[in-house]
Amino acid sequence: MERDFLLKDLNEAQREAVSAPRGNMLIIAGAGTGKTRVLVSRIAWLTGIEQISPRNILAMTFTNKAAAEMRDRVGAIMAGTDMRAMWVSTFHSACLRIMRQHVRRCGLSPDFTVIDTAGQKQLVKRIEQDLKISTTDFKPAQVASGISRLKEQGRRSDKISDIKYKDEFSLVVQKIYPVYELTCERENIVDFSEIILRTVETLRRDEELRGLLNRHFTEILVDEFQDTSPLQYELLELMRGPQGHVWAVGDDDQSIYGWRGADYRNMENFLKDFPDVHKVALTRNYRSGQYILDTANALIDNNSKRLVDKHLMSNTGKGERVTIVQQSNQTFEANYVVMSIKQLLNKGVSPSEIAILYRNNSLSQTIEGELASNGIRYTVYGGLKFFERAEINDAAAYLTVLFNPKNDTALLRIINTPSRKIGPKVVTQLRSIARERKCSVYEALKLAVEYGSKKESPAVLKTLARKVSGVFDLIETVKSDIESFDSLHECVDYVINKTGLMDYYKLKDEKEGRGKLDNQRQENLGELVNIAANFEETHPDEAAKPMNEALLEFLSSVALAASTELTENGNGNSPEEAVNLMTIHASKGLEFRDVFVIGFENGILPSPYAEKQISQDEERRLAYVAITRARKHLWLTFCSRRMVYGRTDPTGPSPFLHEIISSFSGIKPAKRPFEVFL
Repeated sequence: MERDFLLKDLNEAQREAVSAPRGNMLIIAGAGTGKTRVLVSRIAWLTGIEQISPRNILAMTFTNKAAAEMRDRVGAIMAGTDMRAMWVSTFHSACLRIMRQHVRRCGLSPDFTVIDTAGQKQLVKRIEQDLKISTTDFKPAQVASGISRLKEQGRRSDKISDIKYKDEFSLVVQKIYPVYELTCERENIVDFSEIILRTVETLRRDEELRGLLNRHFTEILVDEFQDTSPLQYELLELMRGPQGHVWAVGDDDQSIYGWRGADYRNMENFLKDFPDVHKVALTRNYRSGQYILDTANALIDNNSKRLVDKHLMSNTGKGERVTIVQQSNQTFEANYVVMSIKQLLNKGVSPSEIAILYRNNSLSQTIEGELASNGIRYTVYGGLKFFERAEINDAAAYLTVLFNPKNDTALLRIINTPSRKIGPKVVTQLRSIARERKCSVYEALKLAVEYGSKKESPAVLKTLARKVSGVFDLIETVKSDIESFDSLHECVDYVINKTGLMDYYKLKDEKEGRGKLDNQRQENLGELVNIAANFEETHPDEAAKPMNEALLEFLSSVALAASTELTENGNGNSPEEAVNLMTIHASKGLEFRDVFVIGFENGILPSPYAEKQISQDEERRLAYVAITRARKHLWLTFCSRRMVYGRTDPTGPSPFLHEIISSFSGIKPAKRPFEVFL
């Protein structure tokens, strides 16, 4: 591969980032500066020019969608090169792969399964009920989130006694966490946070495995470095050997996930902790007009402790001036936005090129009503996602039980779905047997059927056996049948139909009036089969394993699918010809021709909960991300008054708007990058 081919059409800073000698590097890439292209070109440079074997390269990012895009683009550049040996994945997927390959070293059984947030919530709910803790006062989702935060801090249940708890909720988390850990161990399951934590713990203590990975991955590339947590940062330190290098790209100005453990200061720490780090800043923007960038620059200049004072310069000219609009309330705001969108549509702009962004999901309701009443099709990101749907979770639970019957969480989910008249009393009896025999609920199910069929068994046991024998026989039959399948997607299709799920949800659709026009649940189950078929194409080695192992790999990939990257259809794409509605957080990494940021006002952006300077800075970065999503035209709207929780209060412009406008106070209005309509 020729050097000129790889460096073609790159600007000077991009060429420096791509062609620098092997070593530790930090690329500080401003919004829209082509960071993905630079990262992909760097991988091609390492393999094509530096002659690094693909198997010695590990590239990590944060979403499955980003990882897939990276793989595709590298494959396009490196046509003819076998890229299957290269690891290009999310942090969680890479760690899960390490855990699978070195399962005993990680202290797990080979058939361990991954539970998603829905499964985690169910498990916590069951523990709360066992411990007689109110699930109303202490919601399982909140407790599960509290446990995850402790894990992300590297704290096991036996390492939290030094934390000074001040509230009742924290005491409840402290009480549930040890039971949660023991239950996960007994059921042979791990949650998302466990994947990173266990990998880090294993590499800390296992010098031999650490050395093996150090020799394997001589070049590690990390995307969105500003979103790494302290635990992920430590993972990079452990995986980089004495002869290895880390090439990281990120933007501290776009770090907006502090609430879930990300620490933008990792970029600064990287410069101190890793030897001889070469630093490159990318500031040439290929997305937005200069007027939009001037607005963004004016805002982010107010942040403290920036790694580099980047001033983004447009490669596309000045563009259109930013429109700042005040409305009296959210009804007038919605009307203004929708009327503006109608004008764009009349000019031939595609609806899919238009986005409405907001700080909180609650702000979308009025806009949705106005769009609907004007017959404008739209799609909302952030609602119920594909893998959160009941029918998909039911199918995944059935598939899980087939190879991991110890997973009580999965079994209890589907033991009465479709209905088999197995009520709470029967479940309590089974769990009682499991506790007495110190076994799983599935083993208790098996014992009940075996002993309940004997003449001398007590009547209560015979009754129990009669009620549960149907589901036990079904699972045993399906377990036996799947061994004959060579195709993963055909196996998934068989399980969905054999267990009665397809008929069950078909009937449910028809009863709710969907009928033939929109059998949505049926279509979702069918889409799961399609996803299995796609998995076979994209992961041929995993899909070719014995069916139990193939199912295990498939379900692990399903559990790791980030819900924020998937629409309710499960395919990651918005409907064609639809206006996009989403939170600013969900818009990260996306771009649109025309962007409306609504609710740009006091008490909303910044959030009233962002009291400390560090959180104020993150809120400002959030506004910066919103502004830089726009390519051609940006609208920032705010209201004088807004109804919140049934009460109308005065709001007014966000202090961030004051910062933007005051930055141009000495410039004539006609030459400012924005125009204000009050």
